[in-house]
Amino acid sequence: MKKAILTLSLIFITYYLTFKYMWIKELKY
Repeated sequence: MKKAILTLSLIFITYYLTFKYMWIKELKY
């Protein structure tokens, strides 16, 4: 159970960072 939560957290963080990066990239243009 703990492993599943850890995996979900990792996926969420990855998506969050990707979204944030894309958002900052869009602001620059």
